[in-house]
Amino acid sequence: LKAARETIPRGARKDYKPYWTAEVQKLEKDLEKTRSEAEQAQSVETNTVYKAAAAKYRREVKRAARQSWVKTTESLNLDRDGHKLWKLAKALSDENTSRPPIVLEQDKKMASGR
Repeated sequence: LKAARETIPRGARKDYKPYWTAEVQKLEKDLEKTRSEAEQAQSVETNTVYKAAAAKYRREVKRAARQSWVKTTESLNLDRDGHKLWKLAKALSDENTSRPPIVLEQDKKMASGR
């Protein structure tokens, strides 16, 4: 039980991406490798290889995200899972959607909404 407690992660990952697959992971490693080679060699050929790897990586991330989105939305029942859909949309968008604080100005004094 102690070993399980120490090795099994608890809770959810903050930066979880539901579309992240082994293929995307492999392409990311390849991209890091070609970037390193391009920085060290600094030639037209290595730069071209790096640009091609970066394009392939971006295409695969977009394809995987789109495929994950379609698969997940097809399985949702919007009558029950509306909140779940919005959480998923936020996770897939990779955007920080926190709202800025509300600031009121009254009698030349600033007051925030917090």
